[in-house]
Parts: sequence; structure tokens; C-alpha cells
Amino acid sequence: MTPILKSDCTIIDSDKAVEPMVTVDMLLVNALRHLDDEGRKMLVERLSSYGNSAPKVEPLDIDKALKLPTLTDITEYAISCHRNTNHKYDGTKPYGHHLSMVEKVANEFQHLLGMTDTFNVIAACYCHDLIEDTRETYNDVLKRTNKEIADIAYALTNEKGRNRKERANDKYYQGIRDCGKNAVFVKVCDRIANIQYSLENKSGMFHKYVKENNNFMGQLYRDDLKPMFDKLIELTKTPMP
Repeated sequence: MTPILKSDCTIIDSDKAVEPMVTVDMLLVNALRHLDDEGRKMLVERLSSYGNSAPKVEPLDIDKALKLPTLTDITEYAISCHRNTNHKYDGTKPYGHHLSMVEKVANEFQHLLGMTDTFNVIAACYCHDLIEDTRETYNDVLKRTNKEIADIAYALTNEKGRNRKERANDKYYQGIRDCGKNAVFVKVCDRIANIQYSLENKSGMFHKYVKENNNFMGQLYRDDLKPMFDKLIELTKTPMP
């Protein structure tokens, strides 16, 4: 019987599979990208041990996957870009503090994502402000990550404007919607993280987020991300400590 590679990198017999089928090459590439060098070697060796009964994956796909940046590579790249431009969060904190908060929100809601979306979304959580706040261009981000991550970073880059309303105008939100569900997911993670921080630190930004929330939700709401928008409503109704 032909083995199937699951998203958690375990091998199961095909006649015992109870999960929706996803192509093996997609799962293998996704799994390899999450692993460090040692983990990648172990997985490839394990697949090789199946001989002729191994999942049918073209060798070129494995070679490409082994050359892809890991999640650690991408997060370190993003954090270093903010650090190298002396970009701070709330004026004093390393920007990585905010990026890790965005990732934490993404992890809370990752069950809303597709099986193979998690890697790009978590990476995009770290890269979403690179074009807007560091000296990186779209092509810079593309070279260090992949097209979807670069597209999300581009979509989440504010328009030119003299104030918050002009920078986050209708064209800006249209670009996020056009980029797709994962871009909306990352933007909402960013907003939730910002609101949580403003509440915890009694920041005046909290009142701005409350004022903007109806428009923000109206621009980006999706039924398939409803729990995230419910969280936004809950946060904006929280009394300032």
C-alpha cells in the first residue's frame, strides 16, 4: 500500500487516511521548509527508506525545497532589517517585540488557515512592515522569501498620505482584499496585536483603534475569519485599565 505524508511529517497507510487528501509534493515542501538542516536530512532519509513504495515526489522538488529559506531564516532577516534601520516599536522597544506579538496572534487563529498556508502566513507576520518601514523593496523581500510573502508585505504597505486616514485609504484596503485571505489574516493579526499592546500599556492609540474599527472591519471582514473579527470587537469594547 502507498504511504501518505501527513502535514505533521508522519507517514500513514493510504487506506487508513481519514483527513482530506492534499498532494504529497505540497506537504513535503511545506514540511521541509519548517525544518532545520538536520531535520530535513532525516525526513529525506526516511522517505528514501521506503524504496519503490515511497511517496511519488520528483527529486527536483526535494532539491528545491532543501534550498528554500527556513522560517528561522526569514524571521531573522525581517528582524535584522528593522534593527539595521533603527526602527523601534512604540518609540523604545525593538521592533521584533511587535512582530513576535503578531506571530502569537497568528498562532492563536492558525486553525482558520489552509493546511499548507501556515508557513507563508507566519513568515509574512514578520515581513509585513519591511517595505513600509525599512529600506527593503518588493524585490528585496521576494529574493529572501517567496512571492506570496512578498505580495502580502506589499499589500500591507500603506499608501502615501499626510495622516492615518489617507495612508490607510480605500485603495489600501482594496489591495489587501485583492491579495487574498492570507493578506487579510496577517493584517488583522497586526491590528489585534496593536490593540492588545495599547490596552496593556494604556496607550492613547487604543482610542484611535476603537474609532477606526467599524471602517476597518467593513473593509476587510470575511466570514471565514469571523473569530478574528469577533476578537477585534471584544478588544475594542474592553475598558482601558
